[in-house]
Amino acid sequence: MIYILVDHDNLKKNRYQEYRRGLVDIVEVVCERFMQLSGVEIDRIMVRLYGGWFAGNNITRPAQEIVRAISVSFPRTFSYVRNEVAHKYIVNVEMAYTLLINQREQIYNTYRTRNTNIDFRFKHPISIGCHDSECPLIGVSDIINHRRCNHGKCLLTLENIIERDEQKLVDTMIGADTIFLLQNNGNNYVCIVSSDDDFMPFYMHACAINRDIYHIDTNNMRSQRSCYARLLNAHYHNIVM
Repeated sequence: MIYILVDHDNLKKNRYQEYRRGLVDIVEVVCERFMQLSGVEIDRIMVRLYGGWFAGNNITRPAQEIVRAISVSFPRTFSYVRNEVAHKYIVNVEMAYTLLINQREQIYNTYRTRNTNIDFRFKHPISIGCHDSECPLIGVSDIINHRRCNHGKCLLTLENIIERDEQKLVDTMIGADTIFLLQNNGNNYVCIVSSDDDFMPFYMHACAINRDIYHIDTNNMRSQRSCYARLLNAHYHNIVM
C-alpha cells in the first residue's frame, strides 16, 4: 500500500489550475506523478486529505463538498504507462479526521477565525520614490504602522477589524502519521504532498532510520532546500509535481 498524505490547502494554492478541475483530476495528477517517477510497483494507493475540516465540532462547508466528491468518485481505478507498459492501480481517498494511530478519536477545532496581530511594517511610499503627496498608500502606511485608524477620534485598531482564517494541527497530524507509518508499517510506502518546509524534519527522520520517503513538491522549491541536503540521503525521494 502507498499512503499519500496531502497538505490540502498547500496543494490547492500551488496547483490551483489542476485543482479547480475537480477532486478526481487532482488526485489522478498526484498519483500518476508518483507512480511514473517513483519506480514503485504497487496496485493500491490510499490518499489522505489533511486540512481544517472542523470549525469547533462542526464540519466546514468545503469539507462537506470534498466528502460528497469522495463518495461519488472513489474508490477508482487509474492507469499509467511506464516503459511502454500500461499498469492499473486502485485509489481510495479519505478525509484525515483522526490520527492513524488512533482512528476512533476525531480531532475537532482545526479551522479557526481569529483577530490578527499585524507583525510587519509598511514602507512609506515617499521613502521608496513615490512623488505624489496625494498617494492613497500614504494613508495605508500610517494605518498599518500605527496599528489604528488615522481618522479623527476613531478608536478602531487593526486587531478590531482584520480577521484571519487559519488551520491548526494540520502539519503536525501529517507528521505524526508519517512517523507512525514509517515505524509501524514496514511494507508500506509513504509520500507527503506539500511544498512546506515544516515537513523537512520528517524527511530527515525517515533517512535516519533508513526508510524510504517520497515527497511530491507542489511548488518546485528544491533550490531553496539546498541548505538541508547534507541532512538527507538516498532514502529521500523528491518528485516535482
